[in-house]
Amino acid sequence: MQKLLNQLAPLEPIATDIQVNDAPLKNIKVVLFDIYGTLMISACGDVGSIDFKGDVAWQALKKAGFTMGNACDELEIGRLALQEFNKTVMSVHQKEKQLGNQYPEIVITEIWQKVVNVLLKQSKIIAPTSDIDFNYIAFLFECLTNPVYPMPNMQYVLDKLAPKFALGIVSNAQFFTPIFMNYFLDDKNYLQHKYIKGFEDKYTSYSYEYKTAKPGTDIFKSIIPALRKDGFTNENILFIGNDMLNDIVPANQVGFKTVLFAGDKRSLRLRKEDKRVKNIVPDRVIINLKQILNILGVQ
Repeated sequence: MQKLLNQLAPLEPIATDIQVNDAPLKNIKVVLFDIYGTLMISACGDVGSIDFKGDVAWQALKKAGFTMGNACDELEIGRLALQEFNKTVMSVHQKEKQLGNQYPEIVITEIWQKVVNVLLKQSKIIAPTSDIDFNYIAFLFECLTNPVYPMPNMQYVLDKLAPKFALGIVSNAQFFTPIFMNYFLDDKNYLQHKYIKGFEDKYTSYSYEYKTAKPGTDIFKSIIPALRKDGFTNENILFIGNDMLNDIVPANQVGFKTVLFAGDKRSLRLRKEDKRVKNIVPDRVIINLKQILNILGVQ
């Protein structure tokens, strides 16, 4: 994983023409962040936006220790992998929705385990050359299909906020999300840490852990007991995200103050056509993470 992380190329945000509103907000004591498209630039705009081609699929499987069967070529293996991936994700979503989970989230390692097992059972497609590490396969595909990089001023802003505010995360994410973040935050033990350097564990919620995603409110609600126990009310809590539906709507529904981050065209999701966004207005709008400091009165 170290080598893959070192190979991540710099990304720059694509500017938007959104009007900024970074007027100060009072009484904020807790700042919660989304990750993809907010703290990190995502080439695809979000986590889980896998759209790979056959040659990329085979490249990842080969790096993970597989050999190619005689009956297939690289593009065919990729096509089969993509087909099985989509089929497996759809099956998981259908089962979860039948159980009443309106916004199901996959566990990416479990998906790749099922995909690879299907390919292994089909003779002459692929064969492992060593023990299979499904975490590594998932990590490989993410690096190849959805590379990430810190949003400009991420480290600077977090360093400014950390002494004065409690920080947390509420994000659609997978196991590799804190690996990326901790790597960018120069955490020496980034491969071991489940949570993210500088953020409160008790105020951190990842969708894959609960198998439910935003725009549902469950992963927001999961941290509310800890916030209440520590004496914070809704007027003390600010959530920052790049997606009107997935971020601003559920944060608004649980009563948090909200900031729409509109700093990257790839990931900005206004969702104007979605009825669930109608009449929802973020408290503030920014296009650069530094503008959070203006909102919070931090010098």
